[in-house]
Amino acid sequence: MNLLDTIKSLFQPRARADRRYLTVYLLNFRCTEPISAQIDLYNDLSPDETGRKGASFYVRKILSTSGVQRCYDTNEVQIWLDSRRRVVEHEVTGGKWLDAAAFEEEMVRFQKRVADSTGGD
Repeated sequence: MNLLDTIKSLFQPRARADRRYLTVYLLNFRCTEPISAQIDLYNDLSPDETGRKGASFYVRKILSTSGVQRCYDTNEVQIWLDSRRRVVEHEVTGGKWLDAAAFEEEMVRFQKRVADSTGGD
């Protein structure tokens, strides 16, 4: 490896950086709007003190809708994670938990609904 390759490797992201964030996908019931957020698995987590089975960490987030359709609402998501920072359990208030594929489907529906309501701009 020459000097230039060594310098470039210092500035390239490491493979572990992908596992630093947990992306959360929700569907807000009131506005029927999909919402996503990222949780930093090294800075946002707290030790779990609830005694949930298999949980070592806990995080609570409040997510807001965009207001694109003049509908404003929030969702609370609580997530319990194990010692390897994998989701053990989750609870969503005012919406439902989605996986990445379901989120993409809901986003397509939402964007179509917004385009239809604005006259297709």
